[in-house]
Amino acid sequence: GAPGTAAFQVVNVSGAQLSSWTDDRIQPHAAAFLLSTRGLERRGREVLSGYVRGGGGLLVAAGPEVDGDIVADVLGAGSTLRVAAPAAKPAPRTLAPADVRHPVFRAFAGSGATLGLVKFQNASKIAGSGCQTLARFTTGDTAFLECSAGDGRALVLASDLDNKWSDFPLHATFVPFLHEIVRYLASARAHAWDYLVADAPAGVKKMPGVATIADAAPRGAPRRIVVNVDPRESDAGRLSVEDFRSAVTRLKDEPGAEGRIEARQQEDRQHLWQYAMAMMVVLLAAEGLLAARTA
Repeated sequence: GAPGTAAFQVVNVSGAQLSSWTDDRIQPHAAAFLLSTRGLERRGREVLSGYVRGGGGLLVAAGPEVDGDIVADVLGAGSTLRVAAPAAKPAPRTLAPADVRHPVFRAFAGSGATLGLVKFQNASKIAGSGCQTLARFTTGDTAFLECSAGDGRALVLASDLDNKWSDFPLHATFVPFLHEIVRYLASARAHAWDYLVADAPAGVKKMPGVATIADAAPRGAPRRIVVNVDPRESDAGRLSVEDFRSAVTRLKDEPGAEGRIEARQQEDRQHLWQYAMAMMVVLLAAEGLLAARTA
């Protein structure tokens, strides 16, 4: 579905079907959910990788049908994400957000405890040195991660969404939670084509304009980006009268500042005397010349 709309149109695609997709076909989608890696061959991984690294958003539900090596391949060689099989003895657990201010959890800020009603019977081991932990299980294990991949982002849930390892789909918070995930992932695409001069990608001139860059993913199609001037540079209201006065006050209060100002004023007065003497010499010369002509 398109970002900002109230409803989302869901397209169900198998791993084998994704292999026949082109980059242009997947690009219009607001977000992608990876619920299973079965049948996801090399071409399908490249399509999904190009989508994410080009600014798309991906949710990985690391359930029993997801292979961690394939997920790492999708996110690219620079990804530090690791997905491992769960422990031999499953232990019931619940989920607790690490930061309720994160956009995914913000809608549940007043009722965050309702997410704690979800029971997880099993969970994969997920970790990544370059990833942000968004939630943990009551066992202390990581439950929810956010990882960057190129210009896009990936959210990784350590369980499935199919009611096999948890009863999440049976709770009223399930659908709103997925909606918040889609909105957050879709917001990444709004910034994938727009850069400030200081943040322009490698190989792009640090100046405003439109440029074409190569996709980092294998066989990825080139894409056009826009480089803009930082709007803060034209903000005429950045320095208020109070800020200006305080800056002047700080200058006066600096040790030795008063002496430096007085010395500068004295030097300026000396320059004025020099100008006055030069003017007197010119006037005397003019008077002598005039007297010689009238003699």
